[in-house]
Amino acid sequence: MAGLRAGTPGYIERTRANVQLTTVASLARALKVAPISFFCEELVPLSFPLSDEQMLDLFRRNVQVARLDAGMSQNALAKAAGLHRDYVWKLEKLGTNTTLDVAESLALRLEVDVATLFSLP
Repeated sequence: MAGLRAGTPGYIERTRANVQLTTVASLARALKVAPISFFCEELVPLSFPLSDEQMLDLFRRNVQVARLDAGMSQNALAKAAGLHRDYVWKLEKLGTNTTLDVAESLALRLEVDVATLFSLP
């Protein structure tokens, strides 16, 4: 699979390893599915693959929209999620790569399903 070491998908599934979002993007490209597929019951076909940068940008924008919809500041979200304020700023402004654990923590604090943070507009 493009961009993945042999055995990565099985390892993730068996160990529930805390993977980087760029790994999710690579797996989605290899399977030709939307990233949201990993957070719902069915695979969602995608006619165009998302690059790592596009995946991070999608996540970045969705976190920011969800935070604003929740009426939270970056500082409040960071505190609630146990993260440093600068980390949340980097996620939203720079599209910094993060892990699924952080994505799930942010979704929980924003009171949205984690799939929302990976939904295409």
